[in-house]
Amino acid sequence: MKRSGRISPGARRYLFLFFVLVLLLPLQAEAQRKGRLAGKVVDFINGSPVAGALVTVQGTTISTLTDRQGKFSFDLPEGKVGISIHKAGYLTTNYQDIVITAGKITTYKCECVLGDERENIFFSIGGITVLERKDLIPEKIETTHEISSAEIEHQLSTNLGDILDIVPGIERTKAPGLSAKTQVELRGSGAIQDAETARFGTKIMIDDITISNNANLQSGTGTSYGATGTTAGSGIDLRTIPADNIDNVEVITGIPSAEYGDLTTGLVKVKTKKGRQPHRLKIKSNPDTKEGNFSGGVLWKRTGLSYNLNYARSERDIRRDGDEYSRYSGQLTARNDFLGDRLSMMNKFYYTGTHDEQNLDVNDPLSIETYNRDKTFIYGNSIDFKPTSDTKLEWTGSINYTKRNSYQQKLVGADTRVLTDAMEEGTFPGFFDAGAYLSRIWTNGKEYNVNTKLNFRYDFGTGAYDHSLLAGSEYSFDDNVGDGKTFDILKPPYGNLGQRPLSFDAVPGLSTASVYFEDEVSGSLRMRPWTLNLGFRYEMYNPEKLDLAALFNEDGVVKSKNGTFLNPRVGFKYELAADTQVRFGWGKSSKMPMMTRIFQGPEYIDIVEENVSPPDSMPLVSTYILNIDTSRLIGDQNE
Repeated sequence: MKRSGRISPGARRYLFLFFVLVLLLPLQAEAQRKGRLAGKVVDFINGSPVAGALVTVQGTTISTLTDRQGKFSFDLPEGKVGISIHKAGYLTTNYQDIVITAGKITTYKCECVLGDERENIFFSIGGITVLERKDLIPEKIETTHEISSAEIEHQLSTNLGDILDIVPGIERTKAPGLSAKTQVELRGSGAIQDAETARFGTKIMIDDITISNNANLQSGTGTSYGATGTTAGSGIDLRTIPADNIDNVEVITGIPSAEYGDLTTGLVKVKTKKGRQPHRLKIKSNPDTKEGNFSGGVLWKRTGLSYNLNYARSERDIRRDGDEYSRYSGQLTARNDFLGDRLSMMNKFYYTGTHDEQNLDVNDPLSIETYNRDKTFIYGNSIDFKPTSDTKLEWTGSINYTKRNSYQQKLVGADTRVLTDAMEEGTFPGFFDAGAYLSRIWTNGKEYNVNTKLNFRYDFGTGAYDHSLLAGSEYSFDDNVGDGKTFDILKPPYGNLGQRPLSFDAVPGLSTASVYFEDEVSGSLRMRPWTLNLGFRYEMYNPEKLDLAALFNEDGVVKSKNGTFLNPRVGFKYELAADTQVRFGWGKSSKMPMMTRIFQGPEYIDIVEENVSPPDSMPLVSTYILNIDTSRLIGDQNE
């Protein structure tokens, strides 16, 4: 009996089921290798959902828009993926190394930061968020160098001075680290001009708070000049500003906006970290420097609170004990938003203490023992109010208090000589002094700086042109009080005759008042954008009286003890192509004279009336006081 080649109906049914199973098994296996990513995009500052943001899976064409609650979801293969978030008015945000688990839902919270998405990228790796600037030609009119948090993160810096090494053309004293005083000079070379004065003219601002050095009297016959300490008339010691709490730095080496004054060689604007951020403990160690930093930030409803604690210690000579520099600092920042983000207020508290120690070397009898134990407290308050979408009021106020505490001791060898301790003019009996002695001098003072600034901004259009107006005023007061420089007159510091103690209470304070106006006009020429900036700043150093009759005189309507200056500023930028610009800038800036030059103190001249030797008779010494009046020294102006 022959078998038929046809398949029976029952066999066909089994064969059909077999093929179906073969086709479904890969699909089932594929489904099992996928997981779901469910995320939510919120505003970094206030935590509100960001709707309509474009979320893209990196390296693919998969994308979606967030809903009204800022939510989105994807079904993705298991493994690590990255996503990018784009939203007008926010920085482009990237998140890396998101782990997708097969068959499970991965929830992820994404945060967007307000800013120009064309210029910056905000990204997160392993919970660490940094801001990186895109490689574009500068958009601002000023000659500006910006250092992002990403560059600071990889620089492994200990202070602001190390960060500024990134900017080309900056001259900085001393090597990186904390072993010696470090300062910065912009737009100049110490080989050509007075380097100390040039550094004094470089302005340092932290969160819009001016770090003033105008009232510093740590110079001349004192304990804080030379290799260590913050010297008067030579700028801020950058070691006192920790790097780990800095979010970004903007260095303006060209003509700055009319908003900024009391400078001659440039401006360094430091922005510290604020708002929500991960809690981090960071420790650095190398052969001569140890540093620890603890920071973080939280957001509760409409209040953001951030903090930073830092301690650093550096050995100048690792072979010696008692030859080190220590810095301990802290910062607390609180931000509150009201009226639907139309009103915001920020309070800032800073503290920095330093111990700059140098003990005697037991193997060197001529060695110097010195210390500088300064403490600085800063409180700043800023309020921004937007009455309308086109207008804005900005208020900034700050109080900067520094307690100086310095000491220096040195063994001085001298021949027999006649000294006097007279503090008044006249002829008085003198004292014989012979041989070596220990010279000791203390410097104790309290420096104050109070600064207030009020800005009004208004944006409007006139035909084809857009205007951004700025009008404002600023006032600051600097003073230095306390015991000052004290020592034994019969054991003069460093063996210099004619020295007398100086009380800082005798030194008058400094006041600076300024008004400024600026209009930034933008338009287009042959379909290419251009921007013109016109402004001026009127600065008055220790103003005394208003004289409207002198409106057209060279001295101006305000008579100031140390000068009145009109500083016009002009900037222009034209974009020839997407990657080509023409830029022009011209302007003037001025600087208040330093307190050590305005008040130099009386000079004592001691003359021995008789050439006698002990114990033959009592010597007589005539003391003359020369008062050099430099109180009306005029400030500097640069073009």
